[in-house]
Formats: sequence, structure tokens, C-alpha cells
Amino acid sequence: MGAAQPVTVYNNFGSGNGGFDYSTGTSYMIAGFNTGFLYVEQAQTFTPSVSGYLTDIYLGVGKVLSFNQCTIHLVPDLGTFPVLQNALETWVLTDLPSIYVGGPTHLVSVNHSFLTAGQSYWSGSR
Repeated sequence: MGAAQPVTVYNNFGSGNGGFDYSTGTSYMIAGFNTGFLYVEQAQTFTPSVSGYLTDIYLGVGKVLSFNQCTIHLVPDLGTFPVLQNALETWVLTDLPSIYVGGPTHLVSVNHSFLTAGQSYWSGSR
């Protein structure tokens, strides 16, 4: 039996930029307590098309001003807002590219959580 082949289970990037195209002119703000803005968190749901173990996530995330840190959580959707205590994995990003660069941020899974086809998950930032 051969090695398992990677499978893309969800993708909302466009076909340009090597399959990682997204609009750098449209974004959702994330702001912490010490940024001078109101505190803002963002999360988006996604539903995998096939089941499998998580290895990588690519996100269109970057900094606009000099604030250069955010935390990404992967949380199962249990029918309510994401509950961080249920996070399958968490990444702390401290070296974000400029949002205007247009390339994705690559997150590597350490936990290799099993994602189930048809089950929704939240990918959220704070």
C-alpha cells in the first residue's frame, strides 16, 4: 500500500497566483486590546468535502499597519459561536506579511486532527 496522497478538502482561493488568488483589497479587520481600535475577532466556517487528517491550512491573512500578531484557531462547529476550549489546533502568528502582498500564510498542523466530510468547522482569528 502506497503513501497517502494529499487532498484539498476545501478551497475558496481563485485560480490565479498559482491557485492561491484572493482579493487583497477586501479584508476583515482583527484588532487586539492594545491596538488603538475596538477589540475585533473574525471567524469563517468551512465544510470539508472529504474526510481526512489535517496537514496544512493556507489563509489569506496579513498585517495592514504595524501590528504583527494574531492567533488562528480551528474549532468544530457545534451549532453556536466558536468555543475556543474546543479548538482542535491553535497557531500564533507573529511574522505576518503585508496584506497587500497577495500570498497566503501557510499553517502546518501539529495535531493532525481528523476532519469529517460534511461537518462544519470554524477558522477564526483574534
